[in-house]
Amino acid sequence: MKFLLPFLLLLLICSCKEAHIKKEACRKESGFIHCAYLNSAVEVSVHLKDENGRFYGSVDTLASVLATKKRVPLLLMNAGMFHANQMPVGFYKEYRKTLVSVDTSTTKSGNFYLQPNGIFGFSRKSSPSSRNFIRFSTPNWQHFDKRIFESATQSGPMLLIKGKINPLFNPNSRHRQIRNAVGISKDSLHFVMSESVVTFYKLADFFKRQKCQDALYLDGYVSQLKSPTFYSNPNPSKIGPILSVWESE
Repeated sequence: MKFLLPFLLLLLICSCKEAHIKKEACRKESGFIHCAYLNSAVEVSVHLKDENGRFYGSVDTLASVLATKKRVPLLLMNAGMFHANQMPVGFYKEYRKTLVSVDTSTTKSGNFYLQPNGIFGFSRKSSPSSRNFIRFSTPNWQHFDKRIFESATQSGPMLLIKGKINPLFNPNSRHRQIRNAVGISKDSLHFVMSESVVTFYKLADFFKRQKCQDALYLDGYVSQLKSPTFYSNPNPSKIGPILSVWESE
């Protein structure tokens, strides 16, 4: 019996972890596709080009490439804004290699430069409960240390800052678009994509209702999402960086 107890305990722990991931996977909620995972149970990677240097360009292409390697992620979603050449607008780090430096500009136009913007990333150096996290901009990104990230993507604007909706947002704004974003609550990671056009405020409010402390906007019209149970690509377009979510080993 003394040999059986440790086995049963390990089985219970593994079962609880698996059940949590399945229970907190993707679902439709209040006009959004909402995918939530226990922060300590998942890792996030970012992807831009394949082994031949070609941009993946869509969640479908990346999924097909991963399938040839018998790898199926929990989630694929576009991971931030990009230039016409598909390169990321801001800081981008993939497999510990920085491909694009931090963009510290605050005077350029466009959603990316609405303040504050932020960086979403993954680091094994953090505690298991906070491996995936968001850093939002300080003046000129002072004291920012890119070495803490293994993978990261910069975007903007921040939707929530320390639990409060960005004061730049107007609940009655006429600027509505398909939108996607990522947020972090006390112990969970939330990936969200709207099913129809919404304002920044409505998207931010959704994260607030999930009790997120920080949430970062990723992109709009070109948003794409693919999971084992959900698929959304309302405006098929070539995109830049893509994020993937994996169960931690």
